[in-house]
This record gives sequence, structure tokens and C-alpha cells, in this order.
Amino acid sequence: MYLYMEKAGSLLEQSQLSHKIQNSSLRRSYPLKTHLQFGKPFLTKSLSTVLNGFQLKGLRKILKLQTTYVNRASSNSVVFERANQFANPRQVDGKNIKPFARYLQHSQNKLLAHIIRAPSNDPLRQCTLEANTIYPYAFTNRRVGRPRHNWTWKTYEALATENSNATAYTFKYYPKYYIDQIHPSIVNRTIRT
Repeated sequence: MYLYMEKAGSLLEQSQLSHKIQNSSLRRSYPLKTHLQFGKPFLTKSLSTVLNGFQLKGLRKILKLQTTYVNRASSNSVVFERANQFANPRQVDGKNIKPFARYLQHSQNKLLAHIIRAPSNDPLRQCTLEANTIYPYAFTNRRVGRPRHNWTWKTYEALATENSNATAYTFKYYPKYYIDQIHPSIVNRTIRT
């Protein structure tokens, strides 16, 4: 993960910091976004904040804005607004620059919806969900140490909180109820990802 950040940082410095701000420079940016979208890694909350911070640092350098520590008017939302003014001057829907973590969550939501709609003999579905159900595997043999995040449960939680009245707290205690609640909209492709 950190190798991608170093690579992306050097690419940003080589390709964009030496040029003046142009519309095309912000449109062709983010080689890291492609790696995240198609590599499908699962990021913890702390890693996603590091990644978003990296993105904002790069945007601030490209736009020649000061950090929030120096200038309180240069907040994160202002940075995204300024970047979108250059990258998407006509304000076309779906073309705005968003935090990297949001792109990643969107692609994970789409992948889980695709797995749920897959037939029961699909290998991707077989290794993700229990046989002939829509519920993720519940592992009985627990390893030593802190429980690791399971991307299937976390992605279900994100879909449930976005598309129903679930919160992270209520989903933790009643996951099957909320999974059953959002399942018809996943199958009908009407769910917001």
C-alpha cells in the first residue's frame, strides 16, 4: 500500500507540480485511484484516513494552497471545491473529485452486489457467502489475536447504513435483519452503491 503512495507521490511531482494549473492536469491525475479501484484492497478506517490525507496533500500542492495549519480558510472541503472547479468546470454529475476512500467504498459495494446476484455455483460467491444464502461465512475456528476486519461484513454494513435506517451499532447486533431488508434492492439493482 505504501509503495503505491510513494509511486503516486513521485508521479504527481513529475507530471503535475512542474506544470501550471490546467484543466487537463487534474483530469489525468490519480494513478493511485486506478490501483485502488481495480486492486480491490480492504482498508481499515485508519488507513483510509491516511490515504485521504495523502490525496489532500497532493491536491494542495497542485493547487498551491496552504495547509489548514497555516490558513484556516483552506479546509478540506475548500480544497475539493477548488479542485472540482478546475477538473469539472461544467459541473457534470459523477465527474467530481471525491476522497479516495469513497471511490474504494463504491467499488467494494458494487463488487458485493455483483457477488450476491451471481448464481450459487459461481466460485466467487462460494468463497464469500454461505451455500445457498446471502449471509457471509461465520468462521468457527477463531485465530489468536485481535479479530481481523471482514470486508464482506463491513461492506454489508456500509450498504445497510446508506440504504436503510441502520446504524453501525444496530447493524452489529441485528445484521441478518438489515441484510434481508436490503437484499431485494440489490437483486433488482435499485440499491445506491
